Amino acid sequence: MNRIRLLSLAAGLALLGPAGCGGGSPTLVKGKVTQGGAPVEGAQLTFFNPDGRSAQFAATSGSDGAYRLTIPAGNKFEEGDYKVTAVKYVAKGGAKIPTTEDGQPDLEQLKLSGGATNALPRQYERPDATPLRAALKRGGEVAADFELAAK
Repeated sequence: MNRIRLLSLAAGLALLGPAGCGGGSPTLVKGKVTQGGAPVEGAQLTFFNPDGRSAQFAATSGSDGAYRLTIPAGNKFEEGDYKVTAVKYVAKGGAKIPTTEDGQPDLEQLKLSGGATNALPRQYERPDATPLRAALKRGGEVAADFELAAK
């Protein structure tokens, strides 16, 4: 009798296992940020959920303009057409760029001090104005390239 209960319990747990752990596969969002066909290094991309009210995910483009964002399998994000903002803060003429404790440039501190400016067109700064979109769905790979207009 105990053996039957144990087998029943094991079978039940096997059925619940994938559902309880989130199951599925991660979502990989990747693409390239370009302006006039040239790669944009250091573009900070923020993905806003379909209603545009809250930032969900972020990525930064590398020297080749490519970015990569991995969303874990258990993340129950809302699927749909995400608004994407793009900014690239650079030091204003001659401003000294502060560094973090690990020696990396601290552009956020520079921005807060007024010593930075966005090198990308303003139309990409706010979720209510950006024309950039990415159709996100759970699992698999999503390709989203962004060609930015000249400033």
